Amino acid sequence: MARSVRNRPCPNPPCDRGQLSASDPFDPSLLTPNAYAVGQVGHDDIADAFAALWTAERKLLGQAIPIPANPPVDQLGLRMEIWR
Repeated sequence: MARSVRNRPCPNPPCDRGQLSASDPFDPSLLTPNAYAVGQVGHDDIADAFAALWTAERKLLGQAIPIPANPPVDQLGLRMEIWR
């Protein structure tokens, strides 16, 4: 049975980001407008994925900057920050 990730079917579990690793190959063709059928993925989803990829690469290279520089924490102790 396929799992659902954010209300979309996941045909080949695991489909959560926690299961990905640095050794997983990245295919740049997945970011092209015609890589998915119309209605399968929104253009905003591709933009979000590219932003996450860009930020992850900058963090890996030590170039990412947290905003704000000294972020507050929420009631669970999680840092409330955005990376760029």
